[in-house]
Amino acid sequence: MNRKKGTTFILIIVTVLLLMSVSFIKFNTFNCVKTSSRMFKILLGASVIEQVSYNPNIYISSPNNSMELLKEFMISEGFEFIPDERMSSTLTFKDNTRKIYVEFSLNRYYGTWEFSQD
Repeated sequence: MNRKKGTTFILIIVTVLLLMSVSFIKFNTFNCVKTSSRMFKILLGASVIEQVSYNPNIYISSPNNSMELLKEFMISEGFEFIPDERMSSTLTFKDNTRKIYVEFSLNRYYGTWEFSQD
């Protein structure tokens, strides 16, 4: 029975480490519980936008109209979309004092918005 408990413990540790590494690689945070719970909200349709990291700011969104959701989100935060400064998957927004660049990516399950400032 001791060997079975040891194997179960090792499997749990490996699973947690795997989830943490995926969370860090994809969203720059080791908090796999937070990212997993927010990811499930998006996948189940309970939410359309969720913040998964604060430094840098990374959001995930529903894959349906993700770019439009991003534009609406930024307008609600007081920013204006600058279409002329778009570079491939990087969108530019500005307010009176600063520019914010948002790296936009999309897959079948969610959209990702990674923010950086000028």
